[in-house]
Amino acid sequence: MIQSNERKKARGITKWMLRHYREICRAVMDTRATMVATKVGGNGSGIAVMSDPTAQAAIKNLTPLQCVILDAGDKVLHPELWIASISAGYDNCDDDERRMIESVYAGNAVADVAERNSVDQSVIYRLLGEMVNVVMSIAAYHRLVKPF
Repeated sequence: MIQSNERKKARGITKWMLRHYREICRAVMDTRATMVATKVGGNGSGIAVMSDPTAQAAIKNLTPLQCVILDAGDKVLHPELWIASISAGYDNCDDDERRMIESVYAGNAVADVAERNSVDQSVIYRLLGEMVNVVMSIAAYHRLVKPF
């Protein structure tokens, strides 16, 4: 089966996001924790000042992050949509499948994961392929990658 360049690019981006999922989650949490509340105008500028710290925190936490920077300096656009897409992909797996997929994306060799779980390597590769396809479809829905 011949894949279009757009589909290959979308698969590559999706695989990269899956490999860095935990780091993206951590970066989002760190960014949210370090965000400071900002004032909105004031001093007769015609824009009201929001003095309620609870409201400021709520708005800060509901506003989607446009990007985060990972430890290696990689920039991830729309990280929360990627997290939602990947989480939805994991929701389609049972606990054993999820554990195997996460183990491979955490850097463990497919052969080691297969041996530890008493399954053939082809099962692991099938699970990885299905996961990429599901996440890529959800990402395309969110316009994170071009539809294929």
